[in-house]
Amino acid sequence: MSMSITSQGPKLKSKVIVEMMFRDPEPRGQTCKACNLFIRQVKTAGYTNLINHLASKHSGYEDVVRQCMRDKRSVTMDMFVDQDALSTHQWMNLVVNKNFPFMAVDDGVVRSAIKYNSMNSRTLKARMVATVELVEPCLQEDFKGEKFALVFDGVTDGCEHSLAVFVATGKGIRFLTLSSFVEEKSMTADEHIRFLDMVLNQYKLEANNLIAIVCDNMETNKAISRRIDAPMIGCAAHRFNLAVKEYVQDHRALIKKVASLMRKLKSKGTLEGKWMQAQTSTDARAALERTAPNDETIHAISFVSAPI
Repeated sequence: MSMSITSQGPKLKSKVIVEMMFRDPEPRGQTCKACNLFIRQVKTAGYTNLINHLASKHSGYEDVVRQCMRDKRSVTMDMFVDQDALSTHQWMNLVVNKNFPFMAVDDGVVRSAIKYNSMNSRTLKARMVATVELVEPCLQEDFKGEKFALVFDGVTDGCEHSLAVFVATGKGIRFLTLSSFVEEKSMTADEHIRFLDMVLNQYKLEANNLIAIVCDNMETNKAISRRIDAPMIGCAAHRFNLAVKEYVQDHRALIKKVASLMRKLKSKGTLEGKWMQAQTSTDARAALERTAPNDETIHAISFVSAPI
């Protein structure tokens, strides 16, 4: 919950502020409780970088520290976040990461069961679109001048083919887009390349910084690799298979002997299984013959069941 605080009290020592506002101290720095960013600061160099971060990013931090010291509680992120923005993020997280339907956002029962502030689906959709517009420039700046690899994979469900695209840079992996190709003719290598070009333009990723594509070994992806002149890092399982083949190359003769022996054992086991099955069938037939009714039994049954 947000805190209502005003500036008051003596100036706090930097050590006290850092102990309250940061966590997980390491020799290289600490993590800010207000934004979860790791701030570099060598232990022996004082607190300059840590305090500068708070002053530039989290106004009112001294008041929060004083209030928490009075209440004997820890500093938490929500003390620095607007509650309306926090609720928007929580609903977005639920919809995106749990495939939560938009219509459930308007459901009174759902609203009463969830601790987030109420919000209708129309407002949530508008804020999600606005968030994309805010995040895209940040990503563009983050990708600027970075060498990158495109990571993509597709799945076909009925007549609809969907393609998910990620970008991998030295700063990590980011999800870019998920799009569908409804028409079968749009599933060609050329159409995939057009789509990837559109994604690169959208995020201002420069094609000359593309160092590789990561995808499975289907023919379309091989064609894409050839046409854009970028090396393809194929399916990890396939690469593992190739690596194992190279590793056991010196033992091929022994492996062939073992494989031959296993085939013989498998054949022997199959023959034994068939024999056991046949034997079981023979025993079953003999049991049925022993219990089958004879003429005298049939005559007795007919007599008993005859109407009086």
